[in-house]
Amino acid sequence: MLGKKITIILLFALAFFLLLANILTGPSEKENSAKDPLSKQNLSTDEVMNGIIEILKEFDVDTLVVKNRVKKRDIKSYTVKLPADLPIPVILKDIYNRFKGSDVKISALDTAIRGKDPKPIQITALSIQGEDAGKFLFMFENESKISRKKGELGIYINDFAELNKEETQYLLTYPEALGFLILPTKEARDLKEIIRANRKDAGIIISDEVSDIDYKVHSKYSKRRLLMSVKLLIGAFTEYSFFLIDKDAEIYNSTAFAFLESEFNKRNYKIIPTYKFDFIDGESSEVILHKFRSMTRKTIKGERAIISVSNENFITIQDELKKLKKKGVHIVLPSKLIGEEESIQ
Repeated sequence: MLGKKITIILLFALAFFLLLANILTGPSEKENSAKDPLSKQNLSTDEVMNGIIEILKEFDVDTLVVKNRVKKRDIKSYTVKLPADLPIPVILKDIYNRFKGSDVKISALDTAIRGKDPKPIQITALSIQGEDAGKFLFMFENESKISRKKGELGIYINDFAELNKEETQYLLTYPEALGFLILPTKEARDLKEIIRANRKDAGIIISDEVSDIDYKVHSKYSKRRLLMSVKLLIGAFTEYSFFLIDKDAEIYNSTAFAFLESEFNKRNYKIIPTYKFDFIDGESSEVILHKFRSMTRKTIKGERAIISVSNENFITIQDELKKLKKKGVHIVLPSKLIGEEESIQ
């Protein structure tokens, strides 16, 4: 057993030595001659260090620790402990992209070492070196005791039924969780199956725009007529535990809503008004982005939010959405947040 541990330590030491040797030797003459000084930006030590710190801040990481410099070689050495939920390759990708086009050379080596715990510690050694910047060595590792307690964000696209085929396909295959608000129609029964097959949410919304007489509701309808609509809605969309209702719908703002809601509740279905969502719209991209930042700021503090946005405005907020994800905010299906909130109540 002792011999096995010694072998592992020796292998790690060898890997570390090879990486260190690569740093010490620096770029070859061939590489130097191939560099075009007009197209390459020579970065200083501070510029490299500030670039790394900025990237870590984008991910809400502040665990950069200075280690001892390698003697006589002036290598600036650091260890970076990352939260358990943040994969090291995600950070490395941003580092590579940040320094693309500069003169610095970047290389990485994955390895594993054994500490006190029986499970090996996965470490990535990243070397960065430049003509003016000097030589850096960053040791990245995930630390189980470090966590980013961020919130969750659910997103409803509110004009899904109006989109063309290309736009629809883009949203259905979007890599993150999404929800789509759709009116209850006979066509929607087939559409919801397509949405579910792509692991997305279909939010069935009751509003004054419902044209299908089977699912239409109005305060002037008799209780018997309203009850029929409730039963038909549940029968057509039985897999859902709730229905949404437009906060501006005529029946929602009438005394008849109490009866409608009670009939849904009797059958173990909730009816959720859309005022519980944050609607993001505006006349310019600046307004859209400002609203998005304001409405989702609480998710960075560990809270939850559901937003409703058009496809066009959803495209506008893509960069801001990526920033939230970097900080550890989870993008989840809106139904998850609604279901958990209702169960608490």
